Amino acid sequence: GSPTARPDKYLWDDAVDGDTYAKTGTAFVMADETGKPWAIFEFIDQGVRNINKIRMMNDTGIRKSIGRMVREFTVLVSTTGTAPEDFTTLLQAEKTNNVETPDIMYDDWMDWEVPATTAKYIKLVIDAPIDPFYDHLGEFEVWFETVLCDAAQSFINALLAQDGTETYEAAITLTLADENGAPVVGKTFHDITFHSIRLGKYNSEEPLYLEDLYTNLTETTPGVYTVTLTSTTPGERKIVASVNGVVVEKTAAGGNDDLIVTFDGALGKRIADAPVQSIPNQFGLLPNFPNPFNPVTTLPYNVARDTHVSLKIYDVAGHEVATLVDGYHNAGTFTRTWNAVGLPSGVYFCRMTAGEFQDVRRMILLK
Repeated sequence: GSPTARPDKYLWDDAVDGDTYAKTGTAFVMADETGKPWAIFEFIDQGVRNINKIRMMNDTGIRKSIGRMVREFTVLVSTTGTAPEDFTTLLQAEKTNNVETPDIMYDDWMDWEVPATTAKYIKLVIDAPIDPFYDHLGEFEVWFETVLCDAAQSFINALLAQDGTETYEAAITLTLADENGAPVVGKTFHDITFHSIRLGKYNSEEPLYLEDLYTNLTETTPGVYTVTLTSTTPGERKIVASVNGVVVEKTAAGGNDDLIVTFDGALGKRIADAPVQSIPNQFGLLPNFPNPFNPVTTLPYNVARDTHVSLKIYDVAGHEVATLVDGYHNAGTFTRTWNAVGLPSGVYFCRMTAGEFQDVRRMILLK
């Protein structure tokens, strides 16, 4: 592609890395002898794929950037090679919703439906503005029938807090669901990025704990992902996930509590206050919603103290048909979704066990 503002950072790669926040998530790109900034991308497997949607966002929380944000652009595709004559134009468009919200993760994505086509190489040409220094591009994506998660139905938690030896560690769990509550499956590190945001220290240069590393992303059950947070820096941070640009930051579906993790000042000490929320004074398995349901329902539950928790589903014959939770839990209020696709209509029971506490809820699957 054409040059970037610096050869070691703010690269074209930063426009396709899933990172949508701060300078680490921004490409600062420049025109070359063609008179415009441009780049050619290919898929991670270097294969040919179908495309029917283009997406772009620019508001990465950087101050005084709106005048440089990409406004007009052209997308071209090729299945053969990267020479100019190999490409055909797929889309010429204008991004009309650019906005600047300094230091805040904000969703200014804009989508364009395009005729279904195949492509091996995707060329992005920025038509305006042509800034004498550099243009600002947040994220650029091409899709084919990909499912977005819903921020209100999805949530993030720190289910484990453990001692380290030379570093701080925390196990982060991310639960993703679409607008109907169905699990969003198959996401990888190309789709999900995590951010450790400094509290009370926002500024355009360093709003993040850049020392925090997120590794070992795994989908443990459909729609539930775990990742290990490792750091060497004490302090308080807000943990946020960006999933294809959808910001997930609350500790319960439809909730108001942010996930706040605090590493204390001595290396090797456990984390505290993860998540910060009101702790219920008793255990409880709350009514699922909706009920009756088809095929997805949400089950809220309260954990009064740190303990092992299991949440299992049984049919009327007493056969276990699903395990939603089976592991160590911090105290707090949580939700889990159950997708009963493939199961027949009828009555099912959810049993919660937490230490000596047990409770059962009756649910009706109605197809």
